[in-house]
Amino acid sequence: MGVTPQARRSLAWSRVYRDLDHNNAKKACFRVENSNVSSDLLLFTTTFPGLQELRHQADYDPNVRFQHNFVVTRIDEADQALAALQRVPKPDQLDFVTLALGMTRS
Repeated sequence: MGVTPQARRSLAWSRVYRDLDHNNAKKACFRVENSNVSSDLLLFTTTFPGLQELRHQADYDPNVRFQHNFVVTRIDEADQALAALQRVPKPDQLDFVTLALGMTRS
């Protein structure tokens, strides 16, 4: 979902795009880290929280400064994490997305 320009125009993408609560997403990542999942999903879930924290710092801390090489390395990590997530089998992706969207009671 959202991988191609056409997919980003879909109703499903529109519904999800701004509804992702990053706290739920981080909780889902930590929850997945403690279960038996593929190495690709594990790579994504161990990378996302740190990158999300850096994004938060960049957006909300006017004193934070990042060196160019540091940023380039983080971008590479994000690319690798997203590529890994795309390799995860669709049923496992769906399971993770439902956790990340907070669509669970447990």
